[in-house]
Amino acid sequence: MSTDAAPDKARPRGRPRDPDIGDAVMHATVRRLAEDGYTRMSLGDIAADAGTTRPTLYRRWPGKRELVAAVLEYLLRERMSRHPEIDFDTLPAIDALKAMVRWLHPGQSDPDEHHLLGNVFTESRRTPELFELYREYSIKPRTRKLTELLRTLQQRGAVREDVSLDHVVTLLFGSNIAERVCTGENTNDFPDRVVDLLWPAIATDRGA
Repeated sequence: MSTDAAPDKARPRGRPRDPDIGDAVMHATVRRLAEDGYTRMSLGDIAADAGTTRPTLYRRWPGKRELVAAVLEYLLRERMSRHPEIDFDTLPAIDALKAMVRWLHPGQSDPDEHHLLGNVFTESRRTPELFELYREYSIKPRTRKLTELLRTLQQRGAVREDVSLDHVVTLLFGSNIAERVCTGENTNDFPDRVVDLLWPAIATDRGA
């Protein structure tokens, strides 16, 4: 009979991550980005706001770039969790497009996101990496979803084959930002009105 003891199960090193701290850091970073901007915000201030320490932040996010990328992904997940599931396959084509553009609309976002976007544009010349982060982790995932829907509508014969989907996506996504810049607000019915205006130019006779 063997006297060898069974090996102990490997124990994870370090303290388990506290999800509440992660959420607190995300919210603190959004506030600091909106209020201080990327250049002026510091991980020390964020740690203090979140009720944690700088070493805790550095263990998970080595620097501001990694933290901001995580925050933008977090904001996108939050936006998606707030939006109800939509079965685009069962909707008329124009209604499916309206539902998607509503999801893109800034009115669906946290108020701090409006200030964050303003700071991104303000600092883009001085800190181009911030703008690239915003494009990569915030804009591209949303415009990709819109492009996929438009391509599906093309395949269903509702959107004309000769339409440039890139141009349509730019118009639909950009109009939401333009409304904010031109009027100082985002109205809830704006996405529907934009789609109603654009739809006759991109729809086939079947989709109209």
